[in-house]
Formats: sequence, structure tokens, C-alpha cells
Amino acid sequence: MSRRILLFVSTALFAAQCGGDNTPTRPVNGVIEIMAAEFEFRPSRIALDLGKQAVIQVTSEDESYTFTIDELKIDEIVPAGEMVEVNLRANQEGEFTYYSALEGHREKGMVGKLSVARRPVATGATTSSGGVSGY
Repeated sequence: MSRRILLFVSTALFAAQCGGDNTPTRPVNGVIEIMAAEFEFRPSRIALDLGKQAVIQVTSEDESYTFTIDELKIDEIVPAGEMVEVNLRANQEGEFTYYSALEGHREKGMVGKLSVARRPVATGATTSSGGVSGY
């Protein structure tokens, strides 16, 4: 029995460290940090609220990459060992792919997804427990 529990806990911790729940990362104080290394972006899924502005800080840990989103006309070079800031106002709803446009990088899996969506507005209606329903 204890072996099963240990296996479950180990698997859950590994999944949490790897973003196993697949929940997109949202800005903290208007900033999203993305690490670029070994032909991957971490996190590989980010989300913004429609109409909001965010700064995306992309840091290369090992070599040069780009941070490219074709539909939003973003194409920034991220030099090896440096950080680049991309200011983005999420004015277009949808799913957008970000990737490194350098030769062979996208094919090696250097891609991620940006989701832009309208978030529900708080209704102000109270529940029977006295709390507010909605967002």
C-alpha cells in the first residue's frame, strides 16, 4: 500500500513541476515570464484577457531564439543568455501560436500557445451563503 502512495505522490509532484495540469500561465502584476531553452518554451501555454495589456519577458538560457507570433506581427530576437520584453495588448480574441522562427527550431518543437479570451464579468448577485456569484 505505501508503495502505491509513494508512486502516486511522486507522479503528482512530477506532473506539477512539468505543468502536467496543462493550465495556461496568466500574467502576475502584468508580466508573464517565459524561459527559452533546449528547443522549448516554458511555459508552453499562456493566456491573456481580451483588452488587457501585458509584458512578456522571454529569457534565453542557452542560445539565440526568436519569439514570433505571426498573426500579431511579433518577431523579436532573443539573444543567448539575455531577456527581451514584448509589450502586448490583447485586442484580438483567439488562439495564437508562438514559436522560434530560427531555422529548424519550430520543427524541433519550439512552439507554444497564447489564448486570448473575454473573461466573465462579476454579476454582483449574492448566493444563499452570502458570497458573490460569478467572477
